[in-house]
Amino acid sequence: AVVSTQSGHYGRACYICDVSCKTRHELAAHTTKEHCGDSSLVCGICSARLKDVSSVRRHIRTVHNQIKQFMCSYCNKRYKHKFDLEKHFRKIHKKEKSTDCDSALIPLL
Repeated sequence: AVVSTQSGHYGRACYICDVSCKTRHELAAHTTKEHCGDSSLVCGICSARLKDVSSVRRHIRTVHNQIKQFMCSYCNKRYKHKFDLEKHFRKIHKKEKSTDCDSALIPLL
């Protein structure tokens, strides 16, 4: 995220600890030095331990921000995880889809 620093300059903020860096390169170096390594990363909100930076992002998005980014194209129901949407589709809409597909295969004479 691009943020205004105390000096009035724009920079990039670390999404894990909110440290401001002047450039993306500095932010990448900060993230590698401070948040990567042998030990797992820790969520700054709940202290959950996660294996890598992308896991921290996903954890914050789904657990703390409650973002449901996967939407069913049949009924518009939304899910936090793709596998939950797939499970919903198989359970609720599979028969609808196979019926639609079967009727689409009937030749028009």
